[in-house]
This record gives sequence, structure tokens and C-alpha cells, in this order.
Amino acid sequence: MTCTDLTVRRGKREAVRNVSFTLDAGRWLAVIGRNGSGKSTLLLTLAGLLRRQSGQAEVRGALETVLQNTALDKLLTVRENAMLFARLRGVAAEQAAARIASLAGSLGVEDRLNDRVGSLSGGLARRADLLRACVTGPEILLLDEPTAGLDETARRGFLESVRLLRDAGRTTLVWATHDDAEARAADHVAVLDDGERAAFEPPEALAARAADRIVLSVSGEPDRTGAAGPLREAAERAVAEGRTVRLRPISLLESALEPSFR
Repeated sequence: MTCTDLTVRRGKREAVRNVSFTLDAGRWLAVIGRNGSGKSTLLLTLAGLLRRQSGQAEVRGALETVLQNTALDKLLTVRENAMLFARLRGVAAEQAAARIASLAGSLGVEDRLNDRVGSLSGGLARRADLLRACVTGPEILLLDEPTAGLDETARRGFLESVRLLRDAGRTTLVWATHDDAEARAADHVAVLDDGERAAFEPPEALAARAADRIVLSVSGEPDRTGAAGPLREAAERAVAEGRTVRLRPISLLESALEPSFR
């Protein structure tokens, strides 16, 4: 997968501007950025659902998508949804049934295949949608914030399911996310800032840049990002004054976009 100087307009605004990157087959790319940074636009363009204004987006191989809203019929069972999708994609029934049986265990839905999707929790419905997307054996899987709105347990379960899928084959993953843990699970991280590529690095490189840096939130003050020692001292003073204080590690997004987060 290769993007070269990709520019995409949404209305009068250039939502993606001159973005370039190359992702080898079988690798996992996390796309992160603030709201409106162009993450969804990039994925929809890669999926062929949006027209580019200039540049190139070369995507080779069978492609499927998993979006925030599941592409499932709530009146059908998990198995029926997957079988119907496979039929629409031209996959033989026997082959589809074998893939469903193989995937259901790793996705944690093996005991829910005969349940109607409308009866499932949000987390299980997302896994059922992932099963639907994977039953065709895609070479490329685009996921646009698929864990949005899920609780922590469901989010971690979905992330683990995707990890198992990636480890079991050669599927290329492009995952747009706001979640730091999801970004850290990827092989590479692309950071978008107002439609432009701000970084394209392994998560370890971004994490190293953030080493020994934290974010301090104190009631009545703007958040501060800096070295851990001085900010912890500032936090202790604020606590002594009776103010609400929160310390947290700097995220990959913040490490890429400094000093704009200072």
C-alpha cells in the first residue's frame, strides 16, 4: 500500500493534504490525530469511497472495512450475517462455513454464532462485524475507530481479537484510533495534523520521545507537559493547596505534536 502526495477535499476544505507513506504487506498501521485531522477521510479514500483531488493511493489486494457502525442485519444471526456477506462477495458456502468455524474461536464469538445480532452487547456486535469482514479472507483490512463507545473490557477484547488475526495471517491492517494502547499495538504509527502527515514512525520511536515526560492537569490551570520531576513537584504543591490534580504519561499523539500540546 502506497500513498503519494495524496490530497482529498471534503466540501471546500482539504481534509487530507499531500500525505505520503508506504506500508508493506502484512503490517499494522495505526492512524492517529485529533478530531478533524483527516483520519476517516484517509481510510475512506483508501477504500475507494472518496475521490482524491491529486496524488496517488495504490492499494493492491482484496479489501474490507470495519467502521464505527456495524454492517450487520440485527434480525439475522452472527452466522447468517457472515454467510450472507460471503455469498455477496462470491465466496462458496462451504469455504465460508469453514472460515467462520476457524475465525469464531479467535474472535470470541464461537458460542454466539446462532444468536441474533440485535441481542448482542456492543463489544460482541463489533466482533461479529469483524467476523463478517474477515470471512472473505481479505488481504487488507481498514478499521475506522472500531472500538469507539465500547467499555474498557470490550475494547481490550476487540484489540486482542485483531492481534490474533494479524498474527495468524498476512493481512495488512490500517486502524484509525484515538486510543493510545491501540496505537502502541501497531507496527507503525501515522500521525495526522490538520490533514497533513506529522509523523510516520514505529510506536517505540514515538514512545522514546515521550520518555520521562508527563501531563499535569490542575483545576483552574491549563494542562502542562514536561519533565516528570518538576511537574510532580508542582502537583504536590497543588495537592497541598487542596486543588484537584491529575498526572498521566504523555501519549504518542502528544509526543508527535509537541510543542502544540504544551
